[in-house]
Parts: sequence; C-alpha cells; structure tokens
Amino acid sequence: MKILNLFFLSLCSLFMIACLDPIDIESNIPEEVVTPEVTWIRGSSVQVNVDYDDAFVLVGSTPNLSEKNAIEKVNKTSTIGLEPNTTYYYKMIRRRGGYDLEGDVKSFTTPIEVGYITISSLYSGPSESEQPTICSNLLLNGANIKEAGFCFSQEYKFPMITNCEKKVVITNSNTSRLESKACLENGVKGMMTYVRAYCVTEQDTVYSEESALFYLVSGFKDGYPYIDLGLPSGLKWAVYNEGADEPRTFGDLIQEKMLTWDKYSWGEKWRLPTHEEALEFASNCVLTDQYSYTLTNSKISYIGGVVKGKNGNVIYMPYGGWNNGINFYGGNQVGYFWLSTKLSSDDKCQRALSVSPNEGIRSYYYLREENWARVRYVTE
Repeated sequence: MKILNLFFLSLCSLFMIACLDPIDIESNIPEEVVTPEVTWIRGSSVQVNVDYDDAFVLVGSTPNLSEKNAIEKVNKTSTIGLEPNTTYYYKMIRRRGGYDLEGDVKSFTTPIEVGYITISSLYSGPSESEQPTICSNLLLNGANIKEAGFCFSQEYKFPMITNCEKKVVITNSNTSRLESKACLENGVKGMMTYVRAYCVTEQDTVYSEESALFYLVSGFKDGYPYIDLGLPSGLKWAVYNEGADEPRTFGDLIQEKMLTWDKYSWGEKWRLPTHEEALEFASNCVLTDQYSYTLTNSKISYIGGVVKGKNGNVIYMPYGGWNNGINFYGGNQVGYFWLSTKLSSDDKCQRALSVSPNEGIRSYYYLREENWARVRYVTE
C-alpha cells in the first residue's frame, strides 16, 4: 500500500510539472539572440546598441568573450571610448531568471583617426598673402598609411579624393602630423574653398570629420583683400564690409556723417564707390545665389547674396538692412551700402547701393546722412 501511495504521488508531481507554463520555466528567454550591429564607428569611439531591458553587450579584444575578460559591459545603448586602428569583438547576452542566452560574436575595426583641420589664414592669394599653412593630426597606433594629404573643393563642403578639384599628397604620411602649404590656384576668386584631410590605409580611406575653409582673393592693398570682378573700369571691390573680418558677416552700421571722406579706416588706397561705379557694378554683375551662415557657438545667423562678376569671380554681400537710430529696416532681406555721391549738391541725402533677392543689385536708393548702413570699399 505504501508503494502505491508513493507511485500515486510521483504521478501527481509529473502531472503538475507538465501543466506548468513552459514560458515561466524559461523566463521568457527567446529561442535565439541576434547581436545587433554597432554604429558610428570612429577612430576612438563606437556606439553599442542594446535593444532589450534584459540584455547587455560585452566588448573585448578576443572572440572568446566573457564578463571576466570584457573591457566594456554595456546595458543600454551607449558610446564607448576605444583605441584607433584596433579590432574589437562583441556579443549580446540576454539574462532573466538565472537563464542566459548568448548571441553571435561579431567584430569591427576602428579606423585611423584624422584630427581637426587647422589653417593659418582665412585668405589665400597673390601679393601680400602667402598660401595658408594647413595642418591635421593623425592617431596612427602603428598603422601603415599608403597615402595621406588634403582635398580641396569649392563645390563640396566635405570633399573626398573622388570628387575634389585638387588633391595634395603629403610624402611623409607615416608621421602623426600632416602639414602643407597649398590652395586651389585655378578656383573662383572670392569663393569659399573647403579643405579636408584624408589618409588611405590597407582597409579604407579615412577623412577628417570636419573641413576648414578659406577664400581665394585677387590681391591685397594695405593688407586688405580685394576681388577683381572683371569690371570695364578695372575697379576692385573689397572682400568684406568695414568692421567685418569674414565676407559673410555684416560688419559695422555706420552713419554717413561719421565717415571721413578724405581718408577711410583702411587707408588712402580704399574709398567708397561712387554712384557711377555702383551702376557699373550693377550692370556687369549678377546676384546668383543666397547663403546662410551661423557663427560657431553662437545663435547669430547671417543671410546674404553671392554676386558674380563677368569674369566668374564672386563677392559675398550680406543682407544687413539699415536703421535711422530708432527703427530697423530691411532685416535680413536687403543689404544697403553707402556710396560717396549725394542725391544733389545741397542735399543731406546720400546715394546707396542695395542688394536683395527680390530686386537684385540696384543703386537708385538713397539714405539721409543721419541714417546707419554698411560700408563696402573699392580700390583702383
């Protein structure tokens, strides 16, 4: 009888186990775990993606990964720091209720890291300006570089060796620093020229994440750059406004009566254009494009037009508006620039050049001498 009772209890236990939900026993662990791909692979970092609350990813230098030998254990999508030019292995593990299910082991190799571009001068041209010195650092970590240098382009903000207009190869490319004096000699004068560092390895071509820029100019007078727009008179226009140090920014708002007519702040070789010279500018140049520019680490935005001369060279004319000391007019839609010609000999109104996307380039406008507008100088 005792044996029968034991047998009956055993059958009951088996029946109860069989009736249990198998999902509870396995703690909802799926039948298969697929390790997700890492993203944003950089020379010194990578983004590891974790898609489940019960999962983590191990990252290490060997395919035989465990929690003991992993260099990183990531339980949520994160960016982790790594060494450049190094192969890493990783896998996902899902854990619940004491059960582990491991995903497949995958690998990736961090590239050589090309550093930020630095440039010694914003302008490049003949006469008083030398070609800019362009530099970038490399994190080699013992890598063998087949080729390294810089790409130049006026069309692409992030030029590559496959689409750039000029490529400069640095011969000592196995050092940790790239340096060159070069520019785009045959480029459009006045146009922004972008430069980007690159290096070619056994596996890939790597570029600097950022590019630097400078402007090609026609020449300099008293240290200030000018652009030859191919005007019949031969008159040259300044690259940027009075009070600015970059062609796309507004510069100073200046009252006409504050201007010194005999000698301007740039020296005796520079002056305001006349009404006739503004007419020449308007009839021989065309507003071809519009630009938008925001200063780094600033919320100040600039909008303006790109003016193209007969010879293809360009200057940037920011839409800085004008004001009368109380109200501001034109906003970021029109640029107003003082001319040296009065409306009439006994008038207190001064001619002004206007540039806008709606009306193009016009010189009919005039302002009163107490008004404030921008100044763009000319030189012979």
